[in-house]
Amino acid sequence: DLQAKYKAAAAESGCPDLIVDFSGVTFAGSSALGGFVTLQKVVRQNGGRIVLCNVEPTVTEAFTISRLDTLFTFAAEPDAAFK
Repeated sequence: DLQAKYKAAAAESGCPDLIVDFSGVTFAGSSALGGFVTLQKVVRQNGGRIVLCNVEPTVTEAFTISRLDTLFTFAAEPDAAFK
């Protein structure tokens, strides 16, 4: 669902970058992580960058344990995403 929304928004705005706000998310399972890897590929294919922000430590740990943390850029909040 997020991929379809991204594609529609990128086509409409012409901006391929994506900020994903994890506010309120306290758990990320393997299927969610896999979905973000796929989304990362789609964003990159469109010439964009993806930044994950407001990520709780437990969710960050899931990315780290899965060794996916190096694929993503993390920011404390959306305003700091592309600075």
